[in-house]
Amino acid sequence: MMGSLFSSISGLRNHTTWMNVIGNNISNVNTVGYKYQRVTFKEQITQMMGAASGANAESNLGGKNPQQMGLGAALGSIDTIMTQGAIQTTGNPLDVAITGEGFFTVKQGTDQYYTRAGNFYQDDAGNVTTAAGQIVQGWMGSLDRGGNTMYSVVGENPELQIRGTEYSIDTTDTSQIGNIQIPSDMTLAAQMTQFIKFSGNLDSNTPLNNYADTTNPPLGIGTPTVLPSNYSPNGAPTITTGSAININVGPAGQNVNQTATRVPGYTWVAGTDIAFFHTDPNNPNSAKVDPDHATTIEVYDSLGNPRSLTIWFFQHGYDIAGAGANDYRPVWDWYAFDTTFVQGDTILTGEPDYFNCVGGTNIDMQNANGADEVDVYSCIWFNPDGSLANNGDGWDLGVLPGAAAGAGPFTRTQHSQTIDGVTHYGPELYFIEQTHAQGIMPDGAASPWTITLDFGTPNSWDAGGALAGATGNAVVTVNNITNTQLDPAQPGLRDGLTGDVSGEYQTVGGVNQYVPNSNAYAKEQNGYRSGDLRGLTIDSTGGIVGDFTNDRSITIAQLAIATFANPQGLSKAGDSNYQQTTNSGLARFSTAGNAGSGTTVGGALEASNVDLSVELTNMIIAQRGFESNARIITTSADMLDTLVNVGR
Repeated sequence: MMGSLFSSISGLRNHTTWMNVIGNNISNVNTVGYKYQRVTFKEQITQMMGAASGANAESNLGGKNPQQMGLGAALGSIDTIMTQGAIQTTGNPLDVAITGEGFFTVKQGTDQYYTRAGNFYQDDAGNVTTAAGQIVQGWMGSLDRGGNTMYSVVGENPELQIRGTEYSIDTTDTSQIGNIQIPSDMTLAAQMTQFIKFSGNLDSNTPLNNYADTTNPPLGIGTPTVLPSNYSPNGAPTITTGSAININVGPAGQNVNQTATRVPGYTWVAGTDIAFFHTDPNNPNSAKVDPDHATTIEVYDSLGNPRSLTIWFFQHGYDIAGAGANDYRPVWDWYAFDTTFVQGDTILTGEPDYFNCVGGTNIDMQNANGADEVDVYSCIWFNPDGSLANNGDGWDLGVLPGAAAGAGPFTRTQHSQTIDGVTHYGPELYFIEQTHAQGIMPDGAASPWTITLDFGTPNSWDAGGALAGATGNAVVTVNNITNTQLDPAQPGLRDGLTGDVSGEYQTVGGVNQYVPNSNAYAKEQNGYRSGDLRGLTIDSTGGIVGDFTNDRSITIAQLAIATFANPQGLSKAGDSNYQQTTNSGLARFSTAGNAGSGTTVGGALEASNVDLSVELTNMIIAQRGFESNARIITTSADMLDTLVNVGR
């Protein structure tokens, strides 16, 4: 009789625990990131009343089962159920939820915790914290307010400054996980433009430009230009003979005499400055020539000053016979101008002209290898299928003081820059600060400054042995993996500019004529001015992205997401936190969406996964279980009373 009392007492105790857990679940029905708990029971020890025995054929006895009496129930487990909670949008930029496996990592002193509650805040020092003040952990670049290459010190309270090209976060090194601290006075340093990516089309049916000279091909390749051929932006050229130009190629004033391209019908006078880009090359006051197409883009120097760069394109017909493997290729000349407007400046007038030209077809330019070395830019031409065959890149003329035109040998150069994993091919413009130089730099900006004009990756480049001093077939191909020669007659990759037909015939002045539609444009450049931090957001990889007043965004920090082999083995530590235990396994850190961790949702929180309908149902069941166990006690008490009264 006493056994039933003790069994019922264990039942009362277990159902009381269950009711406590149910009450805790219901109280946390609206707690951010809360994971509900469940209770399981197990049978307690049993009393053996009779042992089991097997069948005995000799005695003709059958087997019998054991006779055991239970002595109550015990608490089996209190489990934390790590199912996904609903994602609720909040609009708060520092709120973040995890969809899938993983926990945010936070720290208080030397103690490290893990949580699913992503309602984060910033304190007065810029630390990203939880509501309880624990600091959120993750990866950042090596930040300080000292005088390293990433930050500048200004006055007594220096601003924290990020340089976009130098700032990187190494999420592969878990030893670098630490406090995420993003001060509100952080700035993003100005980034000078390193490349301009072009796209669009140069119409192959564009009529030959009125100012084209088809008699003297530039360096023996393609159709020549009559514009500023063989002049150097390092100094204003002057005529020393009737057909040669004196070119200043270095600070020492060394001269290169090369045959200049003439405009038919004009006689150049020795000792005069040449006014290129004018209809009368001997008269700087004559009208400007008209390009077939022009496009302008804003670029930035190292101080973040905006500069205007204008590109002119001229149609010069097709390759002359014998110039390459295929003789029917449209050829275009290009010229770049620094059309920045500076009030009162005689060079930066805002209009394309000789003095602010910074590069173009057949123009000599001091290259980056030394003050006395020269590159000359080439034309742009296309394969028969309209794909790019040559992207206007340069020829390295080497050291040529006093050399005559065509002395050679000339070396084909293929300039490229790899930025953020993308390689950009094309001619490089050099902005050099010196007297009479085109593209004069503002005071204090880095000099020299180079920009790659990515007109596209050419399918092939064929010199055809036509260059003076060149030997063999100087085919260069960079638009395929093996870098092998391509057949220009075969369809190629379409990268950058194309040379297809895109115009239409229209009646102009009563005459049906072809109206070209060239739409080449600069679609991308990577420069920007400096900017102040104005807001933070969190992306799907757990990256904390800073939005700056220069309309640029950069990932400043990366949340460390922890996953465990047995997340139910974590112990609750209060404040919606968990701690690692021997049964949870060690924390494995990664960015969101990697190594089995879930992705993150910014501006949202994970709701509690408590199901009220289940909890209320369990509450009724727990109540009935408790009442039933209590009834056992009262019934057992009545039976004991009856037994005691037998002796009366």
